[in-house]
Amino acid sequence: MTRQRSAQAIASRRSFWDSLYLTDRAVDTFSLLEREWRGFAAHVLQAGARTAIDVGCGRGALSGALALHGRLQTIGYDWSEAAVAVARGSLSHPLLSFETHDFGMPVRPTGVQPGAVDIVCCRFVLQYLDLPAFIANARCLLRPGTGTVYVLTQVREEMAKHARGGEGLPRAVIAELRGAWPAAPVWPLTRRGEVVAVALGDPRRAGS
Repeated sequence: MTRQRSAQAIASRRSFWDSLYLTDRAVDTFSLLEREWRGFAAHVLQAGARTAIDVGCGRGALSGALALHGRLQTIGYDWSEAAVAVARGSLSHPLLSFETHDFGMPVRPTGVQPGAVDIVCCRFVLQYLDLPAFIANARCLLRPGTGTVYVLTQVREEMAKHARGGEGLPRAVIAELRGAWPAAPVWPLTRRGEVVAVALGDPRRAGS
């Protein structure tokens, strides 16, 4: 009964996101800004990077930039079939593809092999995932020694301070996440610091 209820809850949440991506442009209100890409290029897009995955890609804004501007072989993943369908219909590039995958499940996504991914992107998604399990999975997928996890998140305390709800990750969680990696620069994407970007580098030594 519990398993059935859980499956029903997952189906309900997926249906909710499908509906949003089909009807509500508000889910993409935070555009890929020039300053975000500048920080990404400086801290994440290291020389020699060839492959990237975009976890929770939505309509594919970041995935498209990774392929078009970063020249990376990119797969955008989202658990919403509607989001993937919209992304496929609006973005086309030889280096770009989109797939449906739920990173909340202990199953490796199709199209990638362990140790073969240079950049794992997670844009406004970590708050919905099992953080330790996701990071462990990301480390498995990343190229040892050079791979980087790119995180974009709201800071929960700052969001609440400016009456925008308690979305995002708490500061303490962001600090703990950064502390497990030897290289973890962070930079704000908004004037008040409600949104920050973090680059988590060198998975080979992280947590050692």
